[in-house]
This record gives sequence, structure tokens and C-alpha cells, in this order.
Amino acid sequence: MSAQSETELIPRWLSIRQIAEDLGISHHTAYKWSARGQPWFPRTIRSRNGDIRVRSDWYDAWLADLERTNPRGGSD
Repeated sequence: MSAQSETELIPRWLSIRQIAEDLGISHHTAYKWSARGQPWFPRTIRSRNGDIRVRSDWYDAWLADLERTNPRGGSD
């Protein structure tokens, strides 16, 4: 297995601030949503040092689910 394919198998962990930046919301809002849990925010884990992290594949799946349930540009 090549080094690149091994890296692709290792999930990337995102911080709440990174997700907030990607969504274009404040980190305060993102922390509130994460406290509410699913479905308002993707699945999270708390590391030993107390940081909250989200696996990038969990985040991507959560975004895809939002797009399926709330498609943009739908007729009213």
C-alpha cells in the first residue's frame, strides 16, 4: 500500500471552528449546534484534552443528508 493511499484511509478530524468557517457561521453558533447533537450537527467526539472533533467523512455525510432533505432552489 502506498503512503498516499494509507493517508486517504486515515480520517481527517475537523474542529468546530473549521466547520463554522466552512459553513459561514460564527463558532459560537457552531458550538451551540454541536451541543444540540444530531441532526443539527454532525456526530462529534471529545478528545482527552476536551476538544470537540468531527471526522471529515461524518461532516461530508451530514452535509449530503442536509442537501437531500432540504434541496436548494425547490419550488414553494
